[in-house]
Amino acid sequence: MDDSEGKGSRLGYEVRRVKPPLPCEWSSGAAADRLFVTRKTNLPALLEEVEKRMADGCKEVLILGLGVAINRAINLALQLERKSLGLVQLSVNTSSVEVTDELKPLLDDCDLTVRQRNVSAVAIRVFSDCRV
Repeated sequence: MDDSEGKGSRLGYEVRRVKPPLPCEWSSGAAADRLFVTRKTNLPALLEEVEKRMADGCKEVLILGLGVAINRAINLALQLERKSLGLVQLSVNTSSVEVTDELKPLLDDCDLTVRQRNVSAVAIRVFSDCRV
C-alpha cells in the first residue's frame, strides 16, 4: 500500500468523511422506521424507542449500521429479540458501502485529495406479526 492510501496520508491533512448515499436495499419502507446506529448511539434509549414503536403498532423496524457501528447494531437487535420472548424475528443482510473521504491539506501548498474506500454495513430487519 502506498503512502497516499494509508494512515500516513493523514499527516498534514484534515480528514472529512462525506456522508454516503443510502444503499437501495435500505431505502425501502418509511424513513421513520429506519434507525441508524453509530458508535455514539445511546443503546438503552434506542432500545426503548424501538420497543415503543413496536408497541404502537409498527410491524417492522430497520436497524442500520456502518463500520464500527455494526457490532452495536447487532447488539441492539439481539437485545430486542431476547426481551420480546420470541415475538419479534430478525432478518440480517450484510453488504459493503463505498464511502468518500476528503483530505483537506493543513498547508496551502497541497491540493485537496479525495479517497474512496469500502466499509462493511449491516441492515437488520426487526419484524413482528403481533405486538410486543
